[in-house]
Amino acid sequence: MKEFKCIENCADCCGPVPFPIETWEKFKHLAAKPDYVMKIEKDIFPVRNNMACVFLSNHHCLIYENRPSICRDYGQVDGLPCPFIKRNGNKRSPAQAKRIQRQIGRKLEEFKKEVGNHG
Repeated sequence: MKEFKCIENCADCCGPVPFPIETWEKFKHLAAKPDYVMKIEKDIFPVRNNMACVFLSNHHCLIYENRPSICRDYGQVDGLPCPFIKRNGNKRSPAQAKRIQRQIGRKLEEFKKEVGNHG
């Protein structure tokens, strides 16, 4: 079985995620300015209006070696499917990719509404 590996320069899944406060404090100088920040227990959740990760620049993660576990697990665990690559490393069909992108889009819209209600 092939090992899961992201498509080079994809970054389509790099949306807002919570960061441990320690990670945020250490690297916030690299982050794009968030439009909204929530504190959730021991995490900081910076959100940009375009819904891109604050540490994403030209399809590259500025804190890749220190990225949160949700980023490390994306595409490899149940509930965090990559639209393009299966967990076994095989490519998804265009129909499968579209279906997963629609699911992610619905979740993202729900999240935007939730953030809007707290902003």
